[in-house]
Amino acid sequence: MKKMKNNPLKKNNNLVKRSVFIILLSILLSAVLALIIYSNYNRFKDDLIRNEQDRLLNIADTIARSIESYISNQQSILMILERDLDVRAFLEESSDQKSLAVSDKMQMFLSTQKNGFEGIQLYRTSSALIGTYLEPYKKNANDNIEDVKEAFRTNLQTASEVYFDEGKNPYFYLNQPIWNEEKVIGNIRARISINKIYQNFIQPIKFEKKGYASVKTSSSVFIMHPKADQLGQDVLKIRKEKYPNYDWSDLEEMFDKQMNGERGTGVYKSVWVTDEKPKLTLKFNGYSPAYFGNDFWIVTVSSDYYEATKYIRTNLYTTIIVMSIIALSCSLSALYIVFMMMKQKKLNEVGVLLARVQDLNSELENDIEQRIILENNLRESRRKFIKLFNTGTQLTFVVNASSIKEGGLEILEVNDYACERLGYTRDELFQMKLSDILENMTDQLITGIEKNRTEKMMTENRQICIETNFTTSRNDVFPVELYVHEFIMEESLFLMFVGRDITEKKQKDKLIEKNRGIMIYKSRLAAMGEMIASIAHQWRQPLSRLNLIIGNIEDAYNYDELEEVYFKEQISKTQTIVQEMSAIIDEFLYFFNPNSERDHFFLIKTVKTSIDMLKDRLNIYEIETIIEADNDIEILGYHSQFSQVLLNLLNNSIDALKLCKGHRKIEIRVIETECNLVIEILDNGGGIADENMIHLFTPYFSTKNKGEGTGIGLYISKLIIERNFGGMLSLMNYEDGLKAIISLDREGTV
Repeated sequence: MKKMKNNPLKKNNNLVKRSVFIILLSILLSAVLALIIYSNYNRFKDDLIRNEQDRLLNIADTIARSIESYISNQQSILMILERDLDVRAFLEESSDQKSLAVSDKMQMFLSTQKNGFEGIQLYRTSSALIGTYLEPYKKNANDNIEDVKEAFRTNLQTASEVYFDEGKNPYFYLNQPIWNEEKVIGNIRARISINKIYQNFIQPIKFEKKGYASVKTSSSVFIMHPKADQLGQDVLKIRKEKYPNYDWSDLEEMFDKQMNGERGTGVYKSVWVTDEKPKLTLKFNGYSPAYFGNDFWIVTVSSDYYEATKYIRTNLYTTIIVMSIIALSCSLSALYIVFMMMKQKKLNEVGVLLARVQDLNSELENDIEQRIILENNLRESRRKFIKLFNTGTQLTFVVNASSIKEGGLEILEVNDYACERLGYTRDELFQMKLSDILENMTDQLITGIEKNRTEKMMTENRQICIETNFTTSRNDVFPVELYVHEFIMEESLFLMFVGRDITEKKQKDKLIEKNRGIMIYKSRLAAMGEMIASIAHQWRQPLSRLNLIIGNIEDAYNYDELEEVYFKEQISKTQTIVQEMSAIIDEFLYFFNPNSERDHFFLIKTVKTSIDMLKDRLNIYEIETIIEADNDIEILGYHSQFSQVLLNLLNNSIDALKLCKGHRKIEIRVIETECNLVIEILDNGGGIADENMIHLFTPYFSTKNKGEGTGIGLYISKLIIERNFGGMLSLMNYEDGLKAIISLDREGTV
């Protein structure tokens, strides 16, 4: 389609896009600005909250340290009083004169402690009270002297629990043991008013409108509070009783931390008991423990969350209102612009529609032409595909993959060769399922495809191969190798089966197996021929000796010198020689025992027996044999076959060494690993040429001169090791000779 000049529709579209862009831009800018303001608000609020919490924690730490310092100072003052000689003398020996002197001294001491001790008691080591100073001395009915007894038990400064007098004023005692040389003779018990501690260290601190500081015991009972009616109360208990419908979980969690002696801050829901009408609100809190002795008090400083954040919240609301007005103004301006552009658009609408109709007609004509071309191309492609599909010489099927688990495979397409080979028409095959003409097809296929999907083989254009049988219309069965490939067409999954007739291959395999048995038999005959030659060679010497003995007996008889002793001696020698020859026969009979059952035999013993059978050849060519093994290993397998392998390898080494000059040797090494048993046979006979190395295990291939080798020894040896022992046999050039490596799996063999 050709582009139209001065297209009014395009102009109107551009106007609409610009107006929408202006509206979106104004909204986006407002949103970004609002986001920045809100982000700054949150950051500023977080900083303010963090600073407020740090401030409260610092105040709590300061109060706690001040209380600790105050109590420590009072303990130091008691230590000074403990050293007074009059007090010690009065405790050791009471008299009116000494009592009066101590009383005057105590009255004078207490007059200097306006912000310190309220009263003092003196106790003997029996916990008996012998003096009370600064009357009237009010005490609570629950007041006891357990702290005095504790001081006598530990001989250390102790502090009592907190008591409340009749006026609900809290107080506690400090105890100072009195020593005379290295012996405790009494105890000073001083009463301290907690209200004075509150007035000196907490009340002067200025807070916001609702903020205050308070002190609790380690069991969470108020002992310092701006409201006197809260003193002596369990903080959490009175909150829950007075406001049972509130959620106090945050406060409980913070109280657990406080009662464990922790310091920190928290934001939690609670009420301001200082308000006339308390209601649930958010609070900041900083808390710190004040330790003295084995106990501690909890100093808490609280402030109102909404008071602290009131300033930034007010500014946020103002900013939001201003931003809303700006965003509304921008949107109204953009809408006015859009309205004006839409009005202009309507004026050009008729011309735009006519131009658009012409453009659509042109596009439709082009689409029709393209569709005709595509249909022609599609028909040509299908014709080529059908021709190519039917010219194949393999049985080819296309089936619906979704029917794989429905008891069969629906055949959608089949080539001419498959119809001809199976004896069915194409229409007959379309009415059948693939499982009707294949053996165990569905189970094998499902297993194969699911396995290969797991291994991502099918999705990588790789195939699975199944060996099965086809059944023809005449009920003839022939074997095939069936290759299966998945593909997707028009969003549906299909399977392509390509079957290769392997009838001839099976026949060839049977023939190869038959020939393999013949070759093994020939190899055994060759080995037996070599052994018979060896037997003949080994019998030659004893036969010569027998001949000599018979000649000696004959001569002695002819010359009338055959005596009984001499005759018996010669007969004994003859029997010894016959036994040696019989042993040689027995040895070879055992070696070539054709027993097909697996039995246990010892490796090193078998190696030595093989060497003994070849000792004449080894001696003739002056070949040294070396066996390296830690111990003899018992093997489960076919003993005679393993011996045949050793003889083949040793004979090959001897044939190579007989052509060499210098020192000749054959080394046999036995190496044990965790998984394998390795037997290495090494010689220094010069090795094998690289071009011959790849053919060494090929049947009838030999590097020896014509008539000296059959070419099947190594082939049979490899066959025996791999098939009958489940191992591996390999050859490689090594230094100045050849190395034969037999590797056996320890499991099931050793």
